[in-house]
Amino acid sequence: MFDRDYVDLDECARRMDLTKAQVMHLVRIRALRGFYAGFGLWFVEPAIVTGAVTTP
Repeated sequence: MFDRDYVDLDECARRMDLTKAQVMHLVRIRALRGFYAGFGLWFVEPAIVTGAVTTP
């Protein structure tokens, strides 16, 4: 698990240009990998989000 690029919740939100609530939502629906380290600390693996629009 620790060979991946896990960062704390704040850093992940900054890298992905999202709020912490949005990142946690993505963790809850398992779109992002994350784990609870205790003492209120979450570590999340950032991902590339394209923002592609699929409407004609």
